[in-house]
Amino acid sequence: MVEPLIQPKAKSEGEKSLKMPKGGQADQPTQFTSLNIMKQSLTEGGFSPQESEKFVNNLARAIQGNVSKIVQIYKTVFLVNLVNSRGQKLPQGTVEIFPFTIEPNEAAQRIKILPNTLKQMGYNKFIAKTDDIDDVELMKSSGLPVNIKQEMVYDGREMTPMYFIEVSF
Repeated sequence: MVEPLIQPKAKSEGEKSLKMPKGGQADQPTQFTSLNIMKQSLTEGGFSPQESEKFVNNLARAIQGNVSKIVQIYKTVFLVNLVNSRGQKLPQGTVEIFPFTIEPNEAAQRIKILPNTLKQMGYNKFIAKTDDIDDVELMKSSGLPVNIKQEMVYDGREMTPMYFIEVSF
């Protein structure tokens, strides 16, 4: 199953998107490291703490193997992959992104400025895929020149829409 690019918005304006640490340790400052943001985003997206930890451990190996990089813009982290899901190198200048955020109301703005960083890293295109139409709308709302293709894919139970997003800059 493909996970959404962004996490659900808070239920009310007064509700914070950050959860208080367990044990009532509200007076301790929260560290906004890339890994903490990713873990929190995964947990808020329905992953167990163990699954989140396993993902981060696997990510560390991918970064050491030079197949993934991390870009952090405020409280949003982009996993930047240099290979596709089959382990094949992407075309020159192209990367696949997977956003993780604990500030969902700012996600479109973070996506909008991502190309500036990717250009500095030597890339000129990013791709993403999602099965969530809200993610497609988020990409469109960023104001970037988004090219979207839709295909039907079998998810193991039924045919579902999959959106392929491409942004050249």
